Amino acid sequence: MGLDIYHAQAKREVDVNFFRIDGMASDEFRSLQPYVQVHQNPHTDWEKMFSDQGLVYGNYRAVVRATDGRRNCFAFVDADAVGFEAPIRVIFSDEWQFPLLPRFMQRSKFNVPGSKKAPHFFGPFATIMKSENVVFYDIVGYQRNGVSDDFYQCFRPDDVTCLENRVEGIYQMTAPELREEFKRTFMNNWIDGRSFVIISY
Repeated sequence: MGLDIYHAQAKREVDVNFFRIDGMASDEFRSLQPYVQVHQNPHTDWEKMFSDQGLVYGNYRAVVRATDGRRNCFAFVDADAVGFEAPIRVIFSDEWQFPLLPRFMQRSKFNVPGSKKAPHFFGPFATIMKSENVVFYDIVGYQRNGVSDDFYQCFRPDDVTCLENRVEGIYQMTAPELREEFKRTFMNNWIDGRSFVIISY
């Protein structure tokens, strides 16, 4: 894991790169409004997956997600459990299930601590299509790591901003040897009403 900072520019053409704008602070993202489109996106249908196993999705909450880049694994605890130390109650992974093997012989590549007694369900995840407000974009700038510790006090994981003053703040917290490149790929090609920054760590 590390820090990835992307300079994105909104566009009207449909693309694989899109940002879900539902639930975001409307004032900050008002400048992107001309690029917002309703788009059908697949989502994991947890309600169906739990009910197929005789369980009620509302009784659980996800506490761990693991991936190897291709396959995913989610571990759930009781919905009213507090913190991360609660016992794992059920695990779903989209690893292949081998129908000829008895269930007790199915093994997962994911090792979730504290899950030995939890039932583990294998197979593809059920999906459901949902309409969402999204903004399609192109990446025009990128920086990996290279910021001061103060950065993590000012920006949340999975933060997004359209505000130039916040981008200026990132510049101020960027390592001195990376500032010229940051200025070139984030600030000098900034387009009001189209540019925004995606932060991931």
